Amino acid sequence: MDHTETSIQKDLIATLENLCPANMSLADILADLLDISKDSAYRRIRCETLLNIDELLEVSKYFKISIDNILNIRSNSVVFDYNSIKNIEDYKQYLRSIIHDLKELSKFDDVKVIYAAQDIPLFHNFRFARLARFKLFYWLRSIVNAEEFQDKKFSDGDIDEELVSLGAELYDAYSRVPSDEIWTEISPVSLFKQVEFCWSSGLFESQEQALEVCNDVEEEFTDLEQQARSGIKNTTEGKPSGFKKNFNLYLSEIEIGNNCIFTRRGDNKMVYLAYNTFNKITTTNQPFGEEINIWLLNLMRKSTPISEVSEKHRYQFFKKLHKGLEDVREKIMRD
Repeated sequence: MDHTETSIQKDLIATLENLCPANMSLADILADLLDISKDSAYRRIRCETLLNIDELLEVSKYFKISIDNILNIRSNSVVFDYNSIKNIEDYKQYLRSIIHDLKELSKFDDVKVIYAAQDIPLFHNFRFARLARFKLFYWLRSIVNAEEFQDKKFSDGDIDEELVSLGAELYDAYSRVPSDEIWTEISPVSLFKQVEFCWSSGLFESQEQALEVCNDVEEEFTDLEQQARSGIKNTTEGKPSGFKKNFNLYLSEIEIGNNCIFTRRGDNKMVYLAYNTFNKITTTNQPFGEEINIWLLNLMRKSTPISEVSEKHRYQFFKKLHKGLEDVREKIMRD
């Protein structure tokens, strides 16, 4: 047996053991994943049997580790997975995939999520029923170009209830993991523009519906300010989650060009980058992940923390958000 191959597998097994939830054994996972006996799984764990290429691929997909990391390949190339959203079913799968990743993260104690937000992180929009339906309508009609929405105006009843349910589940999963969010002064602007666009384009069924969406946005800002003040995320019911301090909000004066999410569980890093508005590409390439981590930590150091501390900055920031929303509301009432 080649010494180099054995050494690589030993390193891989050590990584996998760190990625296993406390209530699961690596032997059980490998036995189910590779459809082998538990004894065969232990032989692979002890490196008496080398994993073949098909088994490495299965391990890579399950544990979300890139093959270049497994094989200890160092190059300037980074392998990304990507999803393409072309219809409603694709969007449902997109939400399910994020829910799955968040639930996996919640199984571990040593977890970190950092979100550099070009606009309001999508999780927050899903806590408010009418706002969630509006965002789904806007995304599916204007970005995905779903055929079902091209000749429709916004109406609560036209939104697939499974999508709304998935959105609520997504928010609940996000509320259970600790995260740092880095916003800028313009992060909320896209939401204002979306409401204004739909109103100016006659895409609301009535003025009342447009104003009700604004009311949900106002609740969202009030809720976010409260979470920032306490440093604790709220549940889907709007109550403190009961978890330890798990929410840090930073205000950056440096422009964020794209939504970027960095996650870490133990030593394993993963990066999500947005493209085409909300499609995502992901990688578990560790050197790339560490580079993103360093960039985000540097961005945080140069930002103003407005969670728990900096009461003045927090008040002024959310006051601007409410003022921006009031301008949108006045425009709707005036037209």
